[in-house]
Amino acid sequence: MNKSLRKYRPEIDGLRAIAVLGVLINHLNKDFLLSGFLGVDIFFVISGFVISSSLYGRDSKNFIDFIQSFYLRRLRRIVPVLAVFIVVSSILICLFNSNPEITLRTGATSAFGLSNLYLIRNATDYFAEDTNLNIFTNTWSLGVEEQFYLVYPFLIWFSGFSRLTKRSLRNLFIVLLIFSILSLSYYLNLYRSNPDAAYFLMPTRFWEISSGSLTFILSQYKINERFKYRYLTEVLIFIILLFIMMLPKELINLSTILTVFCTSLFILLTKENFLAYKFLTNKFLIFIGKISYSLYLWHWAVICISRWTIGITWWTIPIQISLSFLLAIFSHRYIEIPFRDKQYNYKNLSLLILNIVIAFISSLIAIYLSLNNSFLFTGQSPTFKAGRKWRYAIKSVTKKINGRKCHADIGFTKEKMDKLFDDCIIYNQSSNKIDKTIAFVGDSHAQTLMSAQDIFYNRGLNIIHYTHVGCPFPALEYGTLHPKCDQFMKSSSINIFNKLRQDDILVIYGYHLSYLGDQNHPSTRNTIFNKNNDISKNTDEKINIYMNSIKNFVQKANAKGIQTYLITSSLRNTIPHPEWFRPFQVNNHNESYLIERKNAISLNNIFIKNLSNLDGLFLFNPIEELEMCCDNFQDFSKFYRDGNHLSDYGAKVLVNKLNNFIIKNEINH
Repeated sequence: MNKSLRKYRPEIDGLRAIAVLGVLINHLNKDFLLSGFLGVDIFFVISGFVISSSLYGRDSKNFIDFIQSFYLRRLRRIVPVLAVFIVVSSILICLFNSNPEITLRTGATSAFGLSNLYLIRNATDYFAEDTNLNIFTNTWSLGVEEQFYLVYPFLIWFSGFSRLTKRSLRNLFIVLLIFSILSLSYYLNLYRSNPDAAYFLMPTRFWEISSGSLTFILSQYKINERFKYRYLTEVLIFIILLFIMMLPKELINLSTILTVFCTSLFILLTKENFLAYKFLTNKFLIFIGKISYSLYLWHWAVICISRWTIGITWWTIPIQISLSFLLAIFSHRYIEIPFRDKQYNYKNLSLLILNIVIAFISSLIAIYLSLNNSFLFTGQSPTFKAGRKWRYAIKSVTKKINGRKCHADIGFTKEKMDKLFDDCIIYNQSSNKIDKTIAFVGDSHAQTLMSAQDIFYNRGLNIIHYTHVGCPFPALEYGTLHPKCDQFMKSSSINIFNKLRQDDILVIYGYHLSYLGDQNHPSTRNTIFNKNNDISKNTDEKINIYMNSIKNFVQKANAKGIQTYLITSSLRNTIPHPEWFRPFQVNNHNESYLIERKNAISLNNIFIKNLSNLDGLFLFNPIEELEMCCDNFQDFSKFYRDGNHLSDYGAKVLVNKLNNFIIKNEINH
């Protein structure tokens, strides 16, 4: 192949530098550069352009030789640095995180380009770890690229692009254009209903990497030469690209499309001696561009470890930036370059296997540490630590049932759900038993109360626990976008009305802040409600839908003589456990605690306004009851096993208060 077709373009490295710096600034503090995360989208476009450039007219004996060579180059570029990053980061996070299972599993999946899929799976799980504290969150983009590489070389070969066959450029352009249109449409539609999936999935990102490939094809037709004001256009586009990174996150769809379009157009139009070209090709930016892959990986490890330890403040940021660059330079010089550029005396297949083995070993280390991490943890074992799979380990007072049987999951069938209800009834066998039942329904938050249900058992009541992960109770008029959730809620309502009788008690408890949205915390995972034939993500609309559902349910329950107790919104726990490695953070969390308290109280006031006069419904405020047991905001953290679920201690305190509240209402009524 003519080497001129693969001519090095230094401005591409300069553009990589702008992208990675945007990501770095955004990750240090989102307020510094609101949409700096769009640097990843710039990377996607560059990746499509560069990979197409490297494959155009590449000599290959046959298809097998072409595929082996392609994947070998990709693996040598990605795997060695990633493997070292996985092993080192896994060990580091275990030093400061007493329960890093989700983080380490993310790292294990990232070794094979699957972390984006793992993160999607956990995005709809309310037990998911905060992505800002997951040291492998940034590997999702590598997963997208690696999954793209599973498809792209086949399009390259069969279109004839790599062999310069007749009409190969046109063939590949048409195929990529069709797939890109479908991908962009899928992204825009899916983002309305499932923004997490739209963000992380390769099919919804295909159009971005493909845009870089289309740009390369257009450059071969010399379309860029036809632009009349190419010099001015290049500068204007570059300025627009920088401006887009300053736009608010709420405009993410528009910003993403503009970023991809402007990046593609800039690569197409820029030329030597142009102003933006001169800026991007200065030695400093080219250097950053060359180490951008290592910098992208290691900067997040530094930031994440900082969040677990000293925090990120004005005086720590220079240290964190310096450390990120030092790690990136070391990684680039002693891992990237040797593995990428060294000529090995092995066949392609042997090198492919070697890289796969390296990835496999790093994944195994992460998995091993996820199962045996306690020996590395340098802090004190938290008294109220969650433990692995706590929701399946909670035992009932009779030890007849456990969490797994009384807590439905996404994979449950209708038959399992129907059987679940019967399995989750505890008939009182004590000497003081009375012919009365108390039922707990809701999501995983309701299940946390199982550990303290002996309070009601000792009173002589039968007990029912019937919960489903991530599902608001009762059933909504038009449901949610999760069919299993809707099926469970409808089934639970029917079973409750069939089983409970007059004077029986029903307790509803769920993650209201997440279901109804928390505008002050946009990162909260919100359940999507349906509204007639449309989708509702608007907070006010969702509140109205949920309040109407509560009213309709309570009216039916009241007609049957069932007393309904709704546990209103509880706080999220943002206060870290005091440790030697976070000497500056705990004392700075009073403000965060007050913000959380304000948000939850605001939602509880909405419950009071809409439901306080409803016959047969009693509102129980967990914030007031738990705060009465705390001398200061730091003590409040002991009530939680994680960011929002009550610990066994917190459940015991809350259930005891709830019991007194119920007895008081029974006396008054």
